[in-house]
Amino acid sequence: EYKSYLSMTYQAKKLFQDNELAKRYSKFRYVFPKKLVTEILALLDNKKPDLWVDVACGPGNSTEQIVGSAEKIIGIDISPDQIQYAKEGNKHANVSFDVGSCYEIPVADGTADVITVIQAVHYFDIPRFFKEADRALKPGGVLGLIKMENPGNCISTPSLQKGLSSLTSHLIDVYGISESMKIWTGDYKDISTLYEPRHEFRISEDVTKSHADIINIYSTFSHFNNLKNDKNFSLEEALEYITKFMDEHGVTDEDKTKDHTIRVKSVMLAFRKPN
Repeated sequence: EYKSYLSMTYQAKKLFQDNELAKRYSKFRYVFPKKLVTEILALLDNKKPDLWVDVACGPGNSTEQIVGSAEKIIGIDISPDQIQYAKEGNKHANVSFDVGSCYEIPVADGTADVITVIQAVHYFDIPRFFKEADRALKPGGVLGLIKMENPGNCISTPSLQKGLSSLTSHLIDVYGISESMKIWTGDYKDISTLYEPRHEFRISEDVTKSHADIINIYSTFSHFNNLKNDKNFSLEEALEYITKFMDEHGVTDEDKTKDHTIRVKSVMLAFRKPN
């Protein structure tokens, strides 16, 4: 268990505790669909939560989706840089952000109505986190675990999708696929059930993005940061590398001048604590 915690902490520090990355997260990362907030509230019998905790909140982009849905919202993240961006962008008196661990949620026993984890639980020691979530949740409270496809499936431009798929396959071949990413690519099917029944929600949304947008979204992924760290690239060098690779694997000059329709799939597992 301790080894798992160290592994997760190392990954978080290596891949996500970086001021440059925090800035890119804040600017380019997708936020989860608001409809998933509605699904969580339905599990609470549509009662407005007193306290909602967003664990691994990053720069607060997804936390913003929760605003208005709870009396008080707390966002925590292991990265001081991510939290600094979250605090700088926070305009809500009932929302606060602080550096914190998923294994030490900063609330009293049985006080959280909702705990969410967005695009991060696959990096956790999940049994250890589940124990802490169970401690923090009220009876009848809800835990929501959300993942989104990034950058999604480019349904309008096969040549761009080919370039994206080739790049991802190449980086997996070079750097491998970690146990955490196996959980992510499996749509969280391998995550155990905290409370019965196990609720699963799937939503697909189409968004419009330029070629530059897609490259910038890709620059927030763990595989991109593995590449950047391994080759000791600057951000500009790493962006140039992936752009050139995609050019060599299907992306055309025309692809770079137009917008593209990207289909983004979101998956949520939700568990309600027994009363």
